[in-house]
Amino acid sequence: MGKAPSCSEEERKLINNLKNSGKTVIKISELLGCSRGKVYNAINHLNTFGTTKNVPRAPKQRKTNKREDNIIKRISQADPFKSSRQIQVEVQSSYGIEVSSKTIRRRLNEVSLRGCIAQRKPFVSKKNIKSRIDFAKENLKKPINFWKNVLWSDESKFCRWGSDGKRYVWRPINQEHNPKYTIKTIKHGGGNVMVWGAFSWHGIGPIVRISSKMDQHLYKNIIENTMIPFAEENLPLLWNFMHDNDPKHTSRLVKRCLEEQNINVLKWPAQSPDLNPIENLWNEVEKSLKGKNNKNLDE
Repeated sequence: MGKAPSCSEEERKLINNLKNSGKTVIKISELLGCSRGKVYNAINHLNTFGTTKNVPRAPKQRKTNKREDNIIKRISQADPFKSSRQIQVEVQSSYGIEVSSKTIRRRLNEVSLRGCIAQRKPFVSKKNIKSRIDFAKENLKKPINFWKNVLWSDESKFCRWGSDGKRYVWRPINQEHNPKYTIKTIKHGGGNVMVWGAFSWHGIGPIVRISSKMDQHLYKNIIENTMIPFAEENLPLLWNFMHDNDPKHTSRLVKRCLEEQNINVLKWPAQSPDLNPIENLWNEVEKSLKGKNNKNLDE
């Protein structure tokens, strides 16, 4: 049963005048074209408060005190990935504080902590953080034409079933990239469809589905039979090839193949898949796959 509609002061006064004149609730409802619940609401208001005027509500009693608020805040700050339900269990078992998970969320919101989906960021060691900065400084002033003639490549896995790996985190506003509130990832974690692809400013290259173990021999085959033919047809005479420092990419077999073909390889910092613009292409592929059924996996 729904809540009865509230009344204005004028409506309460009119309804109670009609009631005092001998009209029934049903009759008042028909005369005013309103619900019986609204009529009862107006009559009960006068009986309860002795007036048809609006009466301010008594302030809602706060369920926690300042000490308990600080406990909730400290637990969340110690582990931002704890859910409100987990915090509720901890404050009850460790401190004897009886509050709902909804109250937990309110208290965290009061200190500007919002429940958000955690961003995924590649794990980067301190050594490789310096390498990434050096790479950026080294290439900062290169002309746009240099980047137009780079063939960007990478492998990627796409998850078609099960969890998307999303986790919620309590974090302050504008802190989505703070390492404390992000999920550290490693390359190719999860998924069930692996592909190799490449693209450049001149166009999108072919995508090769990898149905067996991706090793140096299979990668060399992709370079010789897919990458090089695409580059020769679509890129200018002088161009650069980008692949990361995956062991199969840097193996002697692959290095010798690239050297024999006189292909210049762009120097790339370790643990830096996020610097590769092909990640934007993979994001578009993943979005399009979300709308397909599992039976269309091979399309």
